[in-house]
Parts: sequence; structure tokens; C-alpha cells
Amino acid sequence: MSQITVDIDDELIASLGRDEVDKELAEAVRRLELRRMAREAIEDLKEIDKLIDSPEWQAMRQQTWEEHGHRYMPRRLVHE
Repeated sequence: MSQITVDIDDELIASLGRDEVDKELAEAVRRLELRRMAREAIEDLKEIDKLIDSPEWQAMRQQTWEEHGHRYMPRRLVHE
């Protein structure tokens, strides 16, 4: 784990209180962690997009729909 030193004006600490400043800094770190996780999720989605765009995936999707699509269509449309 790394440690970062942050200079905070004494008046700000006196005004808000040490506990409030600590809470705000901890919340800022949590938001940074969420942003990092969001970036990782976006990268994962890019990989999934590559898979979905592949001809092999498209062919398997079509075959699966032809074999099992009737399960997801209303009966009146299937029998017409």
C-alpha cells in the first residue's frame, strides 16, 4: 500500500473538524476505487463486444434461436 501526504489548511480542519475531514478523504478514496472498477468493467465490455461481433458467435446465436426461439415467443405467434 502507498501513502500520500495531503496538505490541508488548518482553518479547514478547525472549521469542519478532524473527523469530518477524515470521512471526506476516505470517501474520496472510495470514489477513486469505484472509478477504477468502472474502468475495468468497461475494458471487460470491450472484450465482450469483440466476441459478440465475431462471425462464429453470430452463427451460434442464430442456430440457438432457431432451435430454442419458440420457447420465448407467444404461442399465438408460433402457431400462426
